[in-house]
Amino acid sequence: WDLECDAPKRWDSIGRDGKPCTVKHWTKADSVIRECEQSLQRLKIDHIDLYQQHWPDPGTEVEETMEALQTLIDQGKIRAAGTSNFPVDLLQRATAVVPLASNQPPYSMVNRGIDADVLPFCRDNGIASIVYSPLQRGLLTGKITSGYEFKGDDHRANSPLFKGENLTRVNAFLDEIRPIADAHGATLAQLVINWTLGREGVTAALVGARNPRQAEENAKATNFTLTDDETARINDLLDALDRDV
Repeated sequence: WDLECDAPKRWDSIGRDGKPCTVKHWTKADSVIRECEQSLQRLKIDHIDLYQQHWPDPGTEVEETMEALQTLIDQGKIRAAGTSNFPVDLLQRATAVVPLASNQPPYSMVNRGIDADVLPFCRDNGIASIVYSPLQRGLLTGKITSGYEFKGDDHRANSPLFKGENLTRVNAFLDEIRPIADAHGATLAQLVINWTLGREGVTAALVGARNPRQAEENAKATNFTLTDDETARINDLLDALDRDV
């Protein structure tokens, strides 16, 4: 992150002095190395276990960024390099420069596009897939029903998935799989997380929590195992949902 460079990605934010500022995202080699060194100083550690490029940078060739990550590995400042939100073509270019330990893509029951390419590529090349948003920003918890009012500037209010017939169909699907959750003494959210972790190629799932209790509840998703029949039932229902949503 840089306040001075002419980067293609930028966001309005509030600086440490409380004044408005523009934060710019830049993945040129010198910036990546400088920011890593600054992170080490702030964290008061001598290395970072996993350092990921969170988004592709259209203003920088991926090879340049990956070369910087390899330099950091060689210097012992990071132990492993990873990416996030990278499609297969960029993963191919990245792995030609540095061994990738991980890729972090979005993935959920209603967002399974990476099944076709990204997950198989990572699996075949020994890259861990750390998926995020498995609950689709709360949609798959069953707690968002018709007429639900989002607060403030919640971006979900403008998402087609959270509106009208799409929301109705998703909730109908959740009602269909609820008996499976009940059979395991689990919540819908725990069932969804469990199913996600069982997908071929998925290494781990990142699930948000607003408090310790939610984190503990999420962790209980690993306390049971779905039968083959239960998994097949969920997948059949998802295939039908895909045709509707």
